[in-house]
Amino acid sequence: PLTVAHEAIIEYLLENYPEVHVYLTENDEKRYNASFQDRYGMLITRFPKLNIHKQSVRTFELLETVYGTYSTGSENKDPDIDLIIGMDELEALLAGKWKDSEKLINKYSIRVFNRGRNFNFHTELGDRGDIKPIFVNVPDVSSTAVRSDMFMNPMYEGTAVSPQVLGYIFQHGLYHPDNPVTH
Repeated sequence: PLTVAHEAIIEYLLENYPEVHVYLTENDEKRYNASFQDRYGMLITRFPKLNIHKQSVRTFELLETVYGTYSTGSENKDPDIDLIIGMDELEALLAGKWKDSEKLINKYSIRVFNRGRNFNFHTELGDRGDIKPIFVNVPDVSSTAVRSDMFMNPMYEGTAVSPQVLGYIFQHGLYHPDNPVTH
């Protein structure tokens, strides 16, 4: 689910970037515990004015589409677009699990939220692209742990999700033993 850690990151981005787009993905390699529509619903419930898009996972074309949209409207100036990802996605990007990883690394500024993983950006990356960490104090919350807690206790009252998101989860019966999506 959308946790208070995710919310802190989005709030940081909204405060520090003139425009923020969130791309929800469908990854065939991943088993989701909530449908795309419910993941979208949690986001829009908490951030009603956020630009949210559904895209294929890990594609260079995604940023090329965004880039093309901005460059055509910017009188031939290159738009300043940062790709902002978590540490797990940086590792996937560096391992070549994104389509055209190297093109993406060489063309875009990449900013990475690191929730405590031991990763020396200079040593690990060298001169490979414009990849830098973002240091933001976010709650240390695991979506996996939250899902497990909710499954074990359907009357979950924890603080790992905001009241708006918790209301959405209860209203839609998510992460509940009786909901087949969560099995």
